[in-house]
Amino acid sequence: MIHMKKINEKKSKRENKKGQVALEALIVIAFVLLLMSPLLYLLYQRSNEVRTEIQILQAVRAADALASTVSIVGMNGKNSSAVAEITLPENIKNITIGDASPFEIVIVVDTSLGDIEIVRVVKPFNITGKINVVRGQQTVNVIYPEEGLPIQISA
Repeated sequence: MIHMKKINEKKSKRENKKGQVALEALIVIAFVLLLMSPLLYLLYQRSNEVRTEIQILQAVRAADALASTVSIVGMNGKNSSAVAEITLPENIKNITIGDASPFEIVIVVDTSLGDIEIVRVVKPFNITGKINVVRGQQTVNVIYPEEGLPIQISA
């Protein structure tokens, strides 16, 4: 009888130790997750910032390509034309060509910081036109019809 009692006590001690180990493992895992949550939040925030920076750079590149193509066509003189390939990011709000000023290309980008305007001036050439605000690659035609008329930009 005493022998059976000792065996039962040993089994109960082993089961208690197993339960204690499992509880300690759960506490360690919870502590690690608690410490990692601020890091994961910071990584998420930084990834959003990088995505926004890339989209702004794509818009700047598109504005630069348009301005460069307008300058080339303008320098070549009347009855000249060229084609520009531009890539627009998804957060473009508006593109205006020659609206605020007859020499300006303005691309408005929507960011978490608010709207950012990217402006390129193509003096001395008057410009007019319209480009659809559609994400992705677009082919843009730039035409200088004749002396005295504005350079026309269309997608």
